[in-house]
Amino acid sequence: MTSNSERFKCQCGGTYEFDIKTQMLKCPFCDSVISQEEYDAMAAKKLAEDNIDVKDGGSRLDIDPETGEAFQEGQQETYICKSCGGAITPALTSISEKCPFCDSPIVLSGKVSGEAQPDVIIPFKFDQKKVQEAYTKHVTSKHFVPKSFNSEARKKEIQGIYVPFWLLSCKADGEVNLDCQKITTTRQANQEITTHEHYDVYRKSHMEFTDLPADASKEMDDDLMDSIEPFDTAEALAFRTAYVSGFAATKYDVGVEESYPRFEKRMKETFVKAVIDKSVKGYDKVDVVDSQIDFSDRSIKYAMFPVWIIKNQWNGKDFIFAVNGQTGKLVGNLPTDWGRMFTSAGIWSVPAAAICIPAAKFLLENSEWTGAGIIGFLVALVLSLIVHFVMVSGNTSVADATQADGYLDQESFSNAVERDKYSRTERQVRTISTSAK
Repeated sequence: MTSNSERFKCQCGGTYEFDIKTQMLKCPFCDSVISQEEYDAMAAKKLAEDNIDVKDGGSRLDIDPETGEAFQEGQQETYICKSCGGAITPALTSISEKCPFCDSPIVLSGKVSGEAQPDVIIPFKFDQKKVQEAYTKHVTSKHFVPKSFNSEARKKEIQGIYVPFWLLSCKADGEVNLDCQKITTTRQANQEITTHEHYDVYRKSHMEFTDLPADASKEMDDDLMDSIEPFDTAEALAFRTAYVSGFAATKYDVGVEESYPRFEKRMKETFVKAVIDKSVKGYDKVDVVDSQIDFSDRSIKYAMFPVWIIKNQWNGKDFIFAVNGQTGKLVGNLPTDWGRMFTSAGIWSVPAAAICIPAAKFLLENSEWTGAGIIGFLVALVLSLIVHFVMVSGNTSVADATQADGYLDQESFSNAVERDKYSRTERQVRTISTSAK
């Protein structure tokens, strides 16, 4: 058998876990606290003096006990817990587990060594109690969430997990062609003349991106992970196994090459937006004609980011929420009680109609009150519905990221070429009624 895992064993017999409050290892039984550096020094001394590996959390079996054959690469493996002797069969991507028999946390260090070792990690800074508080606030602050959701929603799981991410840094050079307009409006007699002066605008620009993230786990929904951004990578630390002790953690199963389309989509959108915001001024309308952007000097980091996952079940459906374990940002789509929403919209349209009906009578001049009343009430109902749809839009907070603004090095922006060339003028003439005021 080959030792390929770590357990941070305490002198009391318990196992140290990463403590969010102290940012150190803490034993849940005797409350003793120790840093990983101190623990490593103690473990090294114990190994040198007594030939005892106190960090050995479990032994990986070389032979499958069911088939008697050697485990093949990529095959689900089995570990024997050194604490109780129980068998642990982790998922293929798992790098941190708890023994199902004695609950001892072990880190499958063999899966995070060599080329598979993450470069950086952001430790959890937002604990489970605050996660529960944030979730309660999130649900109760939204409009027209079914009243039974809170009482009937069954929280199946609140789990802290380190999710694998790729972080891309690179340079971007590109050309952007725009159709820009200067618009003026004048009046002559009973005519309103709108003039559109078109300019062919060209920019050849340079900018740089730093630590743009993309989650590298097939299990995690990409939109959900995009929505809990940003993570502050300035707080990232060199990866140490102690940080994942007591938490779930998975290694990547989405390669860097698979992630490039996601990276480039976001960077291209941001590139064009930055060019317009920073160097296209004095126009009333800007339309993108085309763009060509190339990326170079790519560098990749393999990172582990902290995420709390809340899984709820209500009315036979799963509702999954994610919380950024560094910042506490919570996202997740809530159900909406459409019956209550439409009823409320109808009720509020009545007082709104008290304003809209007289306004309609005034604007329609010779219209009868009946006709004005119908039009005014319909306008009030539409306005009330618009307001209510805006209110329930906050119930949806999960969406794929299309921009990378937060990862753009603002000082890196420069233009090698700027060209604004007049192309043509268009005029639109509208006849104004002599009775118009």
